[in-house]
Amino acid sequence: MKKILFPTDFSESANKALTYALALAYDLDATIDIMHVYSAPFSDASRVPPDYIEQLLNEKKAAIDKKMNELIRSSNPELIGAKLKIYGLFPAAEIRARAIRGDYDLIVMGMKGEHDRLEKFIGTVTTSVLLHAICPVLAVPADAKYRPIKSIALATTMEPGEVKAVGQLNEIAQRVGANLRFVHINTGSDSGEIAEYTVLEKRPLCFVDFSVVNNFSVMQGVDDFLEKHPVEILALFIPRRRLLERLFHSSFTKQMAYHTHIPLLAFHE
Repeated sequence: MKKILFPTDFSESANKALTYALALAYDLDATIDIMHVYSAPFSDASRVPPDYIEQLLNEKKAAIDKKMNELIRSSNPELIGAKLKIYGLFPAAEIRARAIRGDYDLIVMGMKGEHDRLEKFIGTVTTSVLLHAICPVLAVPADAKYRPIKSIALATTMEPGEVKAVGQLNEIAQRVGANLRFVHINTGSDSGEIAEYTVLEKRPLCFVDFSVVNNFSVMQGVDDFLEKHPVEILALFIPRRRLLERLFHSSFTKQMAYHTHIPLLAFHE
């Protein structure tokens, strides 16, 4: 894991996420490329003279350069590689496309709360990338502070497709010296009868530390697990499913993205 892509909108939460990303990059022995997606400062370019359009875009690129340079000077310049200014109307799509073209190992993004309308819109960009990017995506809450990663948990559905995700997660864990925990939330008809953790005798996918939490609510079950077993990162596997299943999983992942107070790491098939 050598290349990290960090998209930013230069907000306070993005700046905090960069601090987290730089500390993680140091532990992973990786470099970070900073990316900002910008668009024209007007809605109808057909009514604006071409020369004026070029002037405004040049001014905007200069302003982005200034912000990036200030950001880098206040951080750790040695860990930062390229400064990417990408013109586009759809930030999430541009981020995903850049991750493919640049062959990145990981995307790290800031995550805001859902109470403010503007923050909810920006959060939509993060969760869109979280759901659809090819490479793993780490969403960092605004109040998350980096500390040595001693434990990572994967909320598993025990699907065969998770084998690849487990391999990627294991690589990250080995690089930072973290232990892996695996938790499955049982929401079956009997899930309310048992409120304790159990360990499976036959562990799927070669899981080493595997627990089952019985709870009607997946998110409440995850919260119960995290309360008893604190971790530095919570991981999810997002499969390529049929439409209805994918919509359900998409909704759940978005809720988790706003619900968790720790960084959320998403893997894909």
